[in-house]
Amino acid sequence: MTKRDTDGVEILEPFAAEAKFFTESRLLQRDVQIVLEGVSNQNLLGTIMHPNGNITELLLKEGFARCVDWSMGVYTQGAEKLRAAEREAKERKLRLWKDYVPTTCNFGGKERQFTAKVVQIVNADAIVVKTNDGELKAIHLSSIRPPRMEGDGPTDKSRKLRPLYDIPYMFEAREFLRKKLVGKKAPLQSNSAEWNRNDPQLHPQPEHSLQDLLQSKN
Repeated sequence: MTKRDTDGVEILEPFAAEAKFFTESRLLQRDVQIVLEGVSNQNLLGTIMHPNGNITELLLKEGFARCVDWSMGVYTQGAEKLRAAEREAKERKLRLWKDYVPTTCNFGGKERQFTAKVVQIVNADAIVVKTNDGELKAIHLSSIRPPRMEGDGPTDKSRKLRPLYDIPYMFEAREFLRKKLVGKKAPLQSNSAEWNRNDPQLHPQPEHSLQDLLQSKN
């Protein structure tokens, strides 16, 4: 909702007040279902289910929010629905996307293939890398599906769901990637035919040497 300028002063982001009113008018004094998805830096990540649907999806569809790759790595309610809601807002040029211009040209060379240092493992299919110029990129590995909850989840409904620990093998999968990749440089290649530079949703196809990193004994 807010961001700091160069002097460290907090300022409201565009449409922040309108987004707050949109959310308050639908959630205040309402009984809602809350799905806890995970924890990041001691902040709880969760989804609020409004009687008419997922409030996150509604915010995206109305152009009040953007998809954030690092948090969608722990999302268990169907990330593609959020992507579709964001695309709809872009197509309608709503609010945050009022000046959106789709970029469909193909990129090549360094923009499609690059080597970067792995600095964080978000989930079993999502990592954060730092490029040579210091830019952080959230990367989703292509052609794989991370562990997911089967059935209705824990039988003890009074206990809060902790996806990282309650979904079988999710913690082990993340730890496997962390031990193999964090701190190492990995070559990455975009697996998309088109890549929008201003809206990067990069789905990389690891090259041979990334496989070597994962298969190494170190």
